[in-house]
Amino acid sequence: MAFPYPEKVQNSIGVHAHCFATLTTYLGVSSANVSLYQVRHNLSMKLINIGFGNIVSASRVVAIVSPESAPIKRTIGDAREAGLLIDATYGRRTRAVIIVDSGHVVLSAIQPETIANRFMGSSKESEP
Repeated sequence: MAFPYPEKVQNSIGVHAHCFATLTTYLGVSSANVSLYQVRHNLSMKLINIGFGNIVSASRVVAIVSPESAPIKRTIGDAREAGLLIDATYGRRTRAVIIVDSGHVVLSAIQPETIANRFMGSSKESEP
């Protein structure tokens, strides 16, 4: 399978970390398999649960914002048109928009504050 990234990036461990968050969303990989993946590939990255078993790599997150403002709505639309939108809401209302350093935009049904608390590791809230 060819990755749509430059050769330099494909040869680095970063492509594994980046693609991992995207693949878990599309494939529905469980938390147990996440740990197994980390052990097999010797990765030590912090993962953030964004709801319904979906996770993103904390090191790749640029911003966690509310979807209410017009600029964020435009960003979502632009990402959808460019094929960079990952919808992890499972049909529920979008409450947080996560922007990652690759330009992908991830939609979540969890409040931005809850995701931020998980990001900081200070909260043990249950997912919806």
